[in-house]
Amino acid sequence: MKKNNIELIKNFIRMNSQNLMINQVSDEIGCFYVMVIEEICKKLNINIYKNENLEEDRSEDLFSRKEINLFNTTSSKQIEKISNTNNQNIILTDYKNYKKFSKNFISINGYEFEKDLRYFLKEFFEIIDEEFINYCTSMPYLIFSEVSKYKLNSHNYKAETQVKEDRNFILDIRKDIFKLKISTVDIKKLFLKLKKEVNYKKFNFLIY
Repeated sequence: MKKNNIELIKNFIRMNSQNLMINQVSDEIGCFYVMVIEEICKKLNINIYKNENLEEDRSEDLFSRKEINLFNTTSSKQIEKISNTNNQNIILTDYKNYKKFSKNFISINGYEFEKDLRYFLKEFFEIIDEEFINYCTSMPYLIFSEVSKYKLNSHNYKAETQVKEDRNFILDIRKDIFKLKISTVDIKKLFLKLKKEVNYKKFNFLIY
């Protein structure tokens, strides 16, 4: 039976396995996995280094804590170099490299992030609120800020759903503006749409 990805990450961090690869799918989903890694490392008192340079020198940790390197790269050559080091590494990359290297690494497919996010919220924060979980699924890069808000005031969290609706409303306005710009421009309609967006954001700021 396949182990849950969050447990896979936790076990990787706790043990001395050498390399873990994550297909991050998008920057937003990648942010979720980075935050998961940081949270687990924090609880286990392990240093995590967001590393961009394999040759970068670091001073040794005064308390001799375990260290894990975190890379975000789409370079096949760099992934090969990383895999040949003696360090414990986590690599976030694109699907192309994930397919190429996943058999050589402990690997996680970010396309399963919704299941991972649900598991993480329930097991690590004991949150079972479906409305909240669904919101976080649509905004995975905001998970920890949203968890903090939810913990402070879970009963009134429905207000966050309204924030999402407001963002979507502004997005719809911008789509209309774009359509007007690429079509035969009606200056009056375009002006009114721009004015509507500015006013809506101004009043939205005063409310929230």
